[in-house]
Amino acid sequence: MRWVMARPALLFYPLAIEQRYQKALERLAKAVIQRVKSDIPPLVDHDRNDATLSSLSDTVSGFFAVLRVKLRAIADEVKPEMDAATLILPQTVTETNAFAKGVTERTLARGISRKGVPLKVKIPDGAPPDLVERFIAENVALITSIPEEYLGNVHSTVMRAWEQGAGRKAISDLLAPMVDPQSAPPVKRARLIARDQTGKLTGQMQRYRQQQAGITHYIWHTMEDSRVRHNHALLDGQTLS
Repeated sequence: MRWVMARPALLFYPLAIEQRYQKALERLAKAVIQRVKSDIPPLVDHDRNDATLSSLSDTVSGFFAVLRVKLRAIADEVKPEMDAATLILPQTVTETNAFAKGVTERTLARGISRKGVPLKVKIPDGAPPDLVERFIAENVALITSIPEEYLGNVHSTVMRAWEQGAGRKAISDLLAPMVDPQSAPPVKRARLIARDQTGKLTGQMQRYRQQQAGITHYIWHTMEDSRVRHNHALLDGQTLS
């Protein structure tokens, strides 16, 4: 028998799971942002003589060392937030698996009742171990990358400005968009990771469940909101295998 299932849209998306993951990632992002905002500008001596800076290579190397030590300290200080985000990954997998199973069972039940087919489908509870391991490993790496990439960018920005003679105020101004708790790069990255990874895991779990139920084809429907990717929008309404 060839089963065709309509892909569940927004009503069947685990938004609560995504939001919980996003909050954990945003806590990490905002923790590292706050430390950069409070700890980095004071490292710069705003009274130094910019005109003689180019001849003070030892001063440049000295500031480089101080900045590097401070950024490493910041990375260590946000480990509790990083660990907290990592610890919710197994729960994210478990709840997404249960969600996908429930969606598949409910959708099948509606489809079967409409067709009048006397069929009861039993879907196992467990999630595929390889999918679980892959998701956790990938997300541990993504979580780690939030402070790593951000602190690397802060380092480059501050060193470039300092070598050009910028003082504390100038460097603070340069860092301003990088330390905005609502729109700084790590906050945007946290939101992107939560949305992308939750959607990806949900899709993989639903596909796995549908295959278990014997479904060979499905009709693609987007969530019909502003977050839909262009390549996904192009598939809307198409029957895929």
